[in-house]
Parts: sequence; C-alpha cells; structure tokens
Amino acid sequence: MTQSAIAIPTPPSGSEAPAISLAPETPAPNERCISTRTGFSAVISERDGDERIEVRDATSRLVFELDPQTGRMMLSPTASDLALCAGGNVDIVAGGTLRCRGAEKVLLETGEGEERAALSLRKSLLELSSRTLRVAATRLFEHAKTAYRRVDELHQLKAGRTRTLVDGGHDIRAGHASMTAREELKLDGTTIHLG
Repeated sequence: MTQSAIAIPTPPSGSEAPAISLAPETPAPNERCISTRTGFSAVISERDGDERIEVRDATSRLVFELDPQTGRMMLSPTASDLALCAGGNVDIVAGGTLRCRGAEKVLLETGEGEERAALSLRKSLLELSSRTLRVAATRLFEHAKTAYRRVDELHQLKAGRTRTLVDGGHDIRAGHASMTAREELKLDGTTIHLG
C-alpha cells in the first residue's frame, strides 16, 4: 500500500515551522484528515457515498463545509470574527434571496470624511447618512404614524399637480408668505378670516 505524504515548504531561518501534523493515528473509516497542533482539523469524509470537505475547530465544531456534489459551501466561525479582504472587487450573487443579518448591527459604508455614505441598521432603528441622497421611482409611498422633517435652507417641490388632505387642523406659519395663481384662486369655507 502506498502512503500519501504532505509537502511542507521549509520556513526561513529562525522562523517557526508550520503547525501542521498528520491526523490522529486511528481516523474514522472513510476519512482523510490533517490537523494543527492547536486542534483544528481538515477532513475529507464520506456520507452516504458522497464526499464532503470539513474544517473543524479544537472543540470539533464545524467551521467550514463543502459538498462537492452540489457545490454548496457553509462558513460558520462560531467563536471568532470573520474578515473577507480583497485587493479588487467582491461580488456576492444569489440566485434566490440574499440575507444579511447581525445580532447587534448591520453597517454598510463607503468613503471617508465629507464623502462618507453609510447605512446603519440596529434593532428598530435605520440610519442613512450621506452628503447627497437621490431617490428615483415610478411610485413612492410613505406611511408613518408621526413624521418630522427639518430643512435648514431651501425646501423646494416641483410637481405637475399637488393635493393635501388633512382630517384635522392645517396650520401654516411663515415670516413672509406669497400665493400666486396664473388663472383662478378659490377660497371656500363656512367662515373666512382675513387680517
């Protein structure tokens, strides 16, 4: 029987050798395994005749799994952080639903300083900050129990038609007010007070 071997590159002088050793002396049937001195292991196992590649931590918790038959991969570092770093672009494409969930917070951001734009999601709170915000839609629906909007400088609305429907009071206050109609101006009410 030919015994397989693992080639380990020779480290530079003075550096520590890679912490990789062969698997335990008696691996489970139909399993090929290598492990580190800290207890992490990579295993090629067979289930129902299909091979799977598994990486487990020192407590045997599953960290990574690949099913070569379906191409499905699962990454689950349960007790540590996960960082994905790329010198170029990172594309995430889902044929179905793409879910992103954080137990405390989900943050998407780009740019720095005045060019920074960020979307922050926490429990019951969504914050969007950007120097410029553009919304383009065929139809836009907004529904809130109470809405407060503050504009420090100019607030301009340009529309083909406008309609405001108020069930209760409608109060407009301004330092200066001007109302101009090119054709007809109509005021209708049981009582109208001017001045």
